[in-house]
Amino acid sequence: MRIFHSGNRSQSIWVLFLMSLPILLIACSSGISEEDLAAVTADLQKARSEVQAAQTQIQELEKQGSGFQESDAGMQIAVELVGTATGELRTINGTELTCFDVDMINPGTGLSIGTATDCLDMANAAPIGETEGFIVVNTTFFNFEDGTIVSRSDTTVQPASDPLPSSGATHITGEIASGNNILPDMGSGSFKGVTGSTRLSGAVDMSKVGEGVVTFACIFVINLSKS
Repeated sequence: MRIFHSGNRSQSIWVLFLMSLPILLIACSSGISEEDLAAVTADLQKARSEVQAAQTQIQELEKQGSGFQESDAGMQIAVELVGTATGELRTINGTELTCFDVDMINPGTGLSIGTATDCLDMANAAPIGETEGFIVVNTTFFNFEDGTIVSRSDTTVQPASDPLPSSGATHITGEIASGNNILPDMGSGSFKGVTGSTRLSGAVDMSKVGEGVVTFACIFVINLSKS
C-alpha cells in the first residue's frame, strides 16, 4: 500500500492550474505593466518549483514505505508478516491448505504496505527426526497495491528454547530457497510472470494452534529477477 496515491499528483496539477489563472487574467486585461507581469510570473515559477520538489519527496516516501530497493540483479523487498489470525481451509492448485490472513508491513518503518496470506500444507508436514520440529510446505501470497507475489517453499519450524519475552513466540521459522521459488504464473499485476526467490526468518506463537490460531512476526526478504 503506497503512502501517497496518484490523487496527490492530480491535486498538485490542479493547484498549478489555479496558480496560472492570475497570469492568464492579467495578460488578457488591458493596462498591465511589464513589472507586474514579471512579478506574477516569478511567483508562479517559484510555486512550480515547490510543487515539483513536493512530488519528488512523495516519490521517495513511496519507495521507502513499500520497502522496494533496486539492485543489479533486480529488486529486493523486505516485508514483515504480523498479526494474529485463525486458519481457514482453502484449496490452492488442487491442494487443501490451512491459510492465515495477516498484515504486511515495512520492517524498517513499521508502515503498512499491504496484506499477506500464508498457506500451510499441514496434512503433509514432516517431523524432523525425534525433535518437536517439522518441515511444512508453505505457499505465501504477498499482496501489494501494484499486484501479488506468490512463493512456495519448505519451511522449517522449531520450538524456541524459551518463549520469546518480547513477542511470546513459541517457535522459530526459517527458509532459504535453493533456487527460484516465486511462482510467476500465480503473480498478478506488476508481478505477473516475475521470477525470483524468498528467504524467511520468523517467530510465531503457536500456543493456541489447537484452536487454529497463530500469531505471526515473520520477516521475508524477496528477491525479484530482472528477466
